[in-house]
Amino acid sequence: MSRIGPLVALIVFLSVPVCAQDDPRRPSLAGPLTVFAGAAAADWATTYYVLHQGGHEQNPLLSPAHSQPLPTVALGVAIDVVGAWVWVHYVGRSHPRLAAMGLYVMAGFRAGLAVHNAGEVR
Repeated sequence: MSRIGPLVALIVFLSVPVCAQDDPRRPSLAGPLTVFAGAAAADWATTYYVLHQGGHEQNPLLSPAHSQPLPTVALGVAIDVVGAWVWVHYVGRSHPRLAAMGLYVMAGFRAGLAVHNAGEVR
């Protein structure tokens, strides 16, 4: 694996905040959102680097800008922000634990993509 793999892992694991929750019956989603944001940032950073080296984005939602690194990442980040907001707003209000679990699952998926991208770096 290249040098970027450990860096991606470090970014994801350092994004976990240490914070106290005010109400144990209603867990805060700040921690899970931070973990998701860190994993997504690692994924987009590695995606940008791979695209900049001549790679290709495989996500069909990003096909309008798949060959240009900056527009691809900008569109992807916008999709992530809207998706996270919708998830927290609609699921997090009535089911905060489910919302937290979903954010952790999404973070794990994005961390996997970042590690995959790191393996693509030439």
